[in-house]
Amino acid sequence: MRVLRIVKKVLDRSLEILVMVAAAVLVLDVLWQVFARLVLKNPSTVTEELATFMLSGSRCSGPP
Repeated sequence: MRVLRIVKKVLDRSLEILVMVAAAVLVLDVLWQVFARLVLKNPSTVTEELATFMLSGSRCSGPP
């Protein structure tokens, strides 16, 4: 039982870090997209696709 608790803690912490990194990447991606569109007047298609992919992925992996 003790080993299972340790494994669960490690997995929980790993998933927390993964979710935090994914959320940070999504925020930075959208900020760059807005900056490029409004300031540079040259919207980036790569960031739009990445944001769409990450938002749909986060929705699919969320709670039911």
